[in-house]
Amino acid sequence: MNALRTSISVLVAGLALVGSASAQVFEPRKIDPNIWQSAHFQRAHPDLKYRVQGQNLLQDGRVRAALAAFGEAARWGDKLSQAMVAEIYWEGQGVQADRARAYAWMDLAAERQFLAFVAKREKYWAQLNAEERDEALAIGAQLYADYGDDVALPRLDKRISSEREPTGSRAGFSGSGQVVMPEKGGSFLTLSIVGVRPALFGGVQVPLYAYYAPQLWRIDQYVKWQADELEIARRGVVRVGAVDEAG
Repeated sequence: MNALRTSISVLVAGLALVGSASAQVFEPRKIDPNIWQSAHFQRAHPDLKYRVQGQNLLQDGRVRAALAAFGEAARWGDKLSQAMVAEIYWEGQGVQADRARAYAWMDLAAERQFLAFVAKREKYWAQLNAEERDEALAIGAQLYADYGDDVALPRLDKRISSEREPTGSRAGFSGSGQVVMPEKGGSFLTLSIVGVRPALFGGVQVPLYAYYAPQLWRIDQYVKWQADELEIARRGVVRVGAVDEAG
């Protein structure tokens, strides 16, 4: 079974982690598909946008294109994408195998101490020879400079904030307003004026409080929310790498 094809697959439209058809799936909390399909939401969350692109490309067997997409998601601090880059280099399927580079990427993915990534990193390290270990440490120093949380999270925070602030609320998002996303073309619109009937505008309508949930628009809460999603998956049966059936 192809280890890359059975790697952890995150469908952010539902944030459901799935493995092989025979594996039990523990489904974490979801992002409303209507929210995910918003071009505005994807523009504000490039980490998720490019992660999903990478997963879709990988499933289509387009490994090099998937690697590029995961690399872009990695720029925005997406730890799962960083782990997927590591897996691609370690497996050497569709690209030249590079175990030192794979270790460096998995070490970066484990920066927030997520247990599955830490375990994978240590497994890689145990299989490297002395020369590969030296090379991995050198590569890792550059990766942290370009992709580590110290630079990636401020980059992501700036993007999310720039897309959030035009709504006019910087303190929080509550009330009875509606976010309207046209079905075909048109502009993203936020309605919060008393007496306006959103139905007049057509398109898909989502409550303001749901669209702008703090765990998706505040960087500290967003990082914690992602950690929670990965931990839920870890407690199920899905692992980075090959997927095992529940014991």
